[in-house]
Amino acid sequence: MAGEYVLWFDARSSGSRRALAILRERSVEPVLRRHLVEPPSPDEVRELLRRLGLPAHAVIRQGEDEVQALRLSDRSSEEEIVQAIATHPRILDRPILVQGERAVVARPPERVLELLPDGAAPDPEPFPEPVRLPIDGTLDLHAFSPAEVGELVPEFLRACAEAGLTALRIVHGKGTGALRERVHAILGKDVRVASFRLAGEDGGGWGATLVTLRGPGR
Repeated sequence: MAGEYVLWFDARSSGSRRALAILRERSVEPVLRRHLVEPPSPDEVRELLRRLGLPAHAVIRQGEDEVQALRLSDRSSEEEIVQAIATHPRILDRPILVQGERAVVARPPERVLELLPDGAAPDPEPFPEPVRLPIDGTLDLHAFSPAEVGELVPEFLRACAEAGLTALRIVHGKGTGALRERVHAILGKDVRVASFRLAGEDGGGWGATLVTLRGPGR
């Protein structure tokens, strides 16, 4: 539909949540394209790039482990990157807002305003329903900035404990190991944590940490 807004969205991404909040403040309720849950086809990726008016290499997240593993770079062919995005949608930059034949990578999130009608003003009573972080026992830190980790990990532990979850997984990636060390420092000080260890190859290798929380009353 020509007037429909579609937001390529990841609920764990603070930028995605902020972009959605900005739209809802202006009474725009977009269709959420949760591309990490339902990966796009190569044709859908090509169509998105056409609307963005950007080459594929301009919309990938260079810091993702998959980008390094696949050795993607400016010298990679357009089709090679399109196929990589379809197979590993986490490497696609986000959020992205699409409206009709136009689209914009909303970094910063305020760029969604570029596709709204001129003069669109915040709704004095914005959409009340918050976007909640899914509590499924897994936290993927790739979607967040390093500055958020200090508050995010304890909040994740609290929410999981309240939900009765005790076996958790925190994905921090491999990289230099700095983020892993920070996560481990937080876990080591949290009284809710009974133990933690690096995951085996079937659980993400040393790019993830498995955490066991203490049960109720322990």
